[in-house]
Amino acid sequence: MAAQKQLVRKIGVLPVEVITGKTMMLTRRDTMEIIAEESLNHFLEGFRKGGGQTDASKSGWKRRKNNVDPGRGILIGHAGGSMWRDVNVQMVTNDVIIIGTKRIPYAATHNEGLRIPRRNIDMPKREFIGPTKALEIANANTIAVEMGKPLKRKVA
Repeated sequence: MAAQKQLVRKIGVLPVEVITGKTMMLTRRDTMEIIAEESLNHFLEGFRKGGGQTDASKSGWKRRKNNVDPGRGILIGHAGGSMWRDVNVQMVTNDVIIIGTKRIPYAATHNEGLRIPRRNIDMPKREFIGPTKALEIANANTIAVEMGKPLKRKVA
């Protein structure tokens, strides 16, 4: 009985709560990195499919008025496109993921659309980054799997 108390005392000085907290924070950061990469790939898939990757573009992007190159994607330029190449993960923290563009000034105009009636300008909204229920579900599944890993390691 005394040996058991001694063993419990030695194990008791191990700060399990702190170790678990640190493990969970590291796992959280790793999970956010995985979600960022999966989200980026999800949005880039929209360039190949011609939309459909966000809730606002579910039915696809509006076609070009002058479709002289029908084999080319909607937002893909003649030289293979620089806008989709500029979409990247800009920041990942334990709480925030930012995906966007840096070098292409007109990317937001394509994503949000533009209408200036006085100048007869009407660029349709072709959202390539935005809210999507399908991605939310995929992210929730990734969180459940990844955040469960440290718990499985502790039990095993």
